Amino acid sequence: KTADFGSARNVLDFGCGQGKLASLVLTNRADRLSAAAGGEDPNKNGIPFHWKGIDQSPNMIKKFQEECVDKFGKDICDVELIANGDPRNLMRSYEANSVD
Repeated sequence: KTADFGSARNVLDFGCGQGKLASLVLTNRADRLSAAAGGEDPNKNGIPFHWKGIDQSPNMIKKFQEECVDKFGKDICDVELIANGDPRNLMRSYEANSVD
């Protein structure tokens, strides 16, 4: 069984790697929303959603960019390099309960 991202609005994917999970979730989400909207663009449905990928590998960041950001757009998905790999530095920039 996989996680239910149906009610998520902001996903923080620490150690996102190539973006395989993000791509799978975002593709499934887009397909479901498109079907529910009668084939219309699911990104224009007014339901806010954002996937933030974080990784310490420049190679993984590049692959995530190609797999997700280029495919789904920066409004839906983006990625950040955390060079030292310390999540404490990253979490200082997020408010409590701001990610699902």
